[in-house]
Amino acid sequence: MMKKDKNNNTVKISFVIPVFNSQGYLRKCVDSILIQGGREIEIILINDGSTDNSGKICDEYCSKFNFIKVVHKENEGVAIARNIGIEKSVGNYVFFVDNDDWVAEGSVRSIISIINKKEVDLIINKYYIVNKEKIGLGNFLINKKKINNQEVDRVLGYFRKNRINIMAPWKYVVRRDIIVRNNIFFNSSQNGVDDSVFSSILFCHCRSFYLNDYPTYYWRQITSSQGRNHDKNNFMKKIFSTFYSFSEFLEKSSDENKKRYIYFCIYKNIFSLFQFYKYYSQSEKNEIRFFLIKNKKIIRKSSRNSGPVHFLLFNLLGSFYGMLLGYNFAKIKGIFHRFIFKLK
Repeated sequence: MMKKDKNNNTVKISFVIPVFNSQGYLRKCVDSILIQGGREIEIILINDGSTDNSGKICDEYCSKFNFIKVVHKENEGVAIARNIGIEKSVGNYVFFVDNDDWVAEGSVRSIISIINKKEVDLIINKYYIVNKEKIGLGNFLINKKKINNQEVDRVLGYFRKNRINIMAPWKYVVRRDIIVRNNIFFNSSQNGVDDSVFSSILFCHCRSFYLNDYPTYYWRQITSSQGRNHDKNNFMKKIFSTFYSFSEFLEKSSDENKKRYIYFCIYKNIFSLFQFYKYYSQSEKNEIRFFLIKNKKIIRKSSRNSGPVHFLLFNLLGSFYGMLLGYNFAKIKGIFHRFIFKLK
């Protein structure tokens, strides 16, 4: 059933935007949505304890537009802010937007067009990567034929086999009732890495996917973004926490295809630990090694579902050094990929 706002308009997309100290970017973010019309959308701004003028900017927009809602709260992190946005939303679909990014012109129209024509649970966004003066491409290499009109198991298998990363929630637009009905919310104890568990489990509950041909989003890469800075020790603890969240899902699930996809997600998350390897103290390295040994059985299954190279390295060198070498290879591959597909 289509939901309506206080003016009896059908709300098809709820834009959920956590806001924290973004006075320099927030107007561009919100304006990029406003210029596309507001009859079938709502915007929810969750001011997460900003200490600059972000809260005032939120109130300014709310006073001018009746389809913009504002929530002011103490700073608790992006996970709780997004959860509040979900609860306050009335749209049929939710589009998460980071407060320092912006939405591409024409994207709202393209998404609503898909919603009107397709019975789809999740729409994947193509996007642009903005880094100073350079722009790269995101999700442009995803094979549309492997996504659209395909069974969920085939889609998840494609994600897994091709190591496709669409974990960041702004990389897709999702039907709201999938989130609410299955009680899928962001875990505040995993702030900064919570999107990987949220998105992975969400995908397992979706019945259909669709790749939007129209690029919808500009992702601004800046080091000060909320959720993009990690103290290495806290980051390590949060990654361990995601492991146990995934393990809990595995215990409850009887679907082997979905379990294989979750095993892949486990490996990908643990894999990310090694981005800080050279900065870890010896005690931190020992803690990671102990964690990998303790959970070796599950992690071995995870490496199997992450491709033959990772499985081979795991078996030849062990969980710690196998993953460390695998990470370095992946890092080189990532640099090459960015060089090839970067736009001048």
